Amino acid sequence: MFSRHWLKSLLLAIFVVNFLLPVPALAALAENNPFGGLIVDKFFCNCSVNWIITVRPPKDDLPRVLSFDFGSILYQFYKMKIGEQILGTWEGAAQCLVITSHGCRPKVVNNRIAFPRIFMVGTSGGQLNTNPPPEETQSQCSDGRDNDGDGRTDYPNDTGCTSARDNSEADAQCSDGRDNDGDGKVDYPDDDGCTDREDNSETIEPCSCSCRDGKSEEETRSELTAGGIQINKGPCPRENPNDQCQSTKTGTDSNGKPLYSCTDLRCLPQIAIDGLIELKGKVGASCPVVITGGTEPGHSSHAQCKAVVDLRLGTACLDDYIKENTISAPENVGYGTQYVLALDVGRTRFVDEQRDGVTRHWHVIFDGAREPQNLNKCLAKQYIIANEGWHTTSYPDAGGRSVGVGHFIVPGDGVDPNATLTNDEVGDLFERDYPGYEHQARNAAAANGVHFESLTEGRQIVLIDMAYNMGAQGSSGLGGFHEMWGAIKDENWERAAYEVTDTAPGGYADDTGGRAVRNEQMMREGTTDVAQNHVNNVREAKEYDCGA
Repeated sequence: MFSRHWLKSLLLAIFVVNFLLPVPALAALAENNPFGGLIVDKFFCNCSVNWIITVRPPKDDLPRVLSFDFGSILYQFYKMKIGEQILGTWEGAAQCLVITSHGCRPKVVNNRIAFPRIFMVGTSGGQLNTNPPPEETQSQCSDGRDNDGDGRTDYPNDTGCTSARDNSEADAQCSDGRDNDGDGKVDYPDDDGCTDREDNSETIEPCSCSCRDGKSEEETRSELTAGGIQINKGPCPRENPNDQCQSTKTGTDSNGKPLYSCTDLRCLPQIAIDGLIELKGKVGASCPVVITGGTEPGHSSHAQCKAVVDLRLGTACLDDYIKENTISAPENVGYGTQYVLALDVGRTRFVDEQRDGVTRHWHVIFDGAREPQNLNKCLAKQYIIANEGWHTTSYPDAGGRSVGVGHFIVPGDGVDPNATLTNDEVGDLFERDYPGYEHQARNAAAANGVHFESLTEGRQIVLIDMAYNMGAQGSSGLGGFHEMWGAIKDENWERAAYEVTDTAPGGYADDTGGRAVRNEQMMREGTTDVAQNHVNNVREAKEYDCGA
């Protein structure tokens, strides 16, 4: 339940060896030769935190095991699907042998994998193109010609070239000495449309919302005001009046953090607008509903295209309505008491937020029309047992000793590291430990602006398992997976799944092997199939009687 990255690092050994091909042949593969085949497997393994795929090339009886660094080129690991064809080019190759952990590649003979590391480019689908790649035409910045007529030739002599492979010697608009947009201003920093000398457009681009239903600040404010909603402050000023993307800070606090003495509503999603107007209709015309926080910078969980606002707290008619119409018992979510209302726009959470240095207010999250999911606690427990193991005697773990189901022994917890526990005692100890980690997972979700009950059973189980494995506090715990939490809030499940194994503080993915890969898949799919299959393969987990 603690991160064991530093321990397993001692078990990891990487040696330079020959692959199935002799060294000259392997070197030839690195020279942009086409590659492709059928994906027959993919997984995460401990080779400098690389991803591994197994491909069966055309007319080849033996699958080839390949590794590449995630995101290094165009291919992304989570987009590769077993059973599809891939095309690519060997851009580079290196050889290594990995001694894997027990959970990394159980089907590998002798727990050893020999493979070249590759970087894939190309597209998926179709058949392998066996034609040699076309010869590349020489770029303008290395062809020995003055292509733009400025008297300078090639990189690094021509300032329009960023590298020898750059195919244009022309200077960027913001450094070419011309008034390209006809506004009477030339180049950076004089032209307001230029962000730097490399900017290739002097034109001020209108800023669009990344969410489809987002509107300008003026349009959003007008719609809310027409619906009876008050806003405590005006919109945030812009450093450039024509730039609607960036708010300008109005000062800094004692720690140098920017302050924004404004309430901005640009790109507030329509669900939040509709929900606020609906709330206003329910509390009545005489009951003020005042927005005190919108999409302006400076909030930990607000942002453009996030359906989150702050409302003034202390108006009895509004406060009473929220508390009297909650559809579930008030819940302490770590930064205040939460009440849940069933508005027509969907479940909406109102948190009586109370933090040091922050004026008490209603923190409102419009979840949408998602129904709450009931956690399958029995499967969650069985899955943790399958991952942690069932130990009646203690074993070395992260500088100390653990016993039972990953129970880390500390002085005063009543567990003798030298004793042999009965199965009943292991079960009792696990039942004592489990609730605390479920609570940590729920609190970590709330602290990161995620409503735990709105997640599917599979994703709930992933978060609890991660909390049990590494705890939830600090940068090395579940709460430290900031990119994952952000993706969960956006319901970007592909990204959230990737972050489970990529950002893993303390080397979670590198440390836990198959466990991390299972959790990655469950986060992406949202189902419990992976957990159930793993439980079915571990006798102690499958037979565990959790009273459900």
